[in-house]
Amino acid sequence: MLTDLERKILRILYNFPHSIKKRMPTIRELEIKTGKDEKTVRSVLNGLVRGGYIESPDGNTQNIKIINTRDYDSPFKRKNTHNKKEVLTNLVSTKVSKK
Repeated sequence: MLTDLERKILRILYNFPHSIKKRMPTIRELEIKTGKDEKTVRSVLNGLVRGGYIESPDGNTQNIKIINTRDYDSPFKRKNTHNKKEVLTNLVSTKVSKK
């Protein structure tokens, strides 16, 4: 079960690359978006790594890979469990086969 802050940071990590910036947020950007200090942000990121939600091989936020976004206690639980790559592949193959 994720805490509110863990869920918030995970959602920021998930949505941030889809914004204009096309990259993962820095620690400073996470501090600004959450209103928490660096120590707290790093602690939450470490908790997400331990919980199997993200990977961060070198501790740099730019190299974070999201592994799991499902939070079973969330009221916003996604019904579609396909990952984005599968969905895009299906969309592309569907459009190609219709031509």
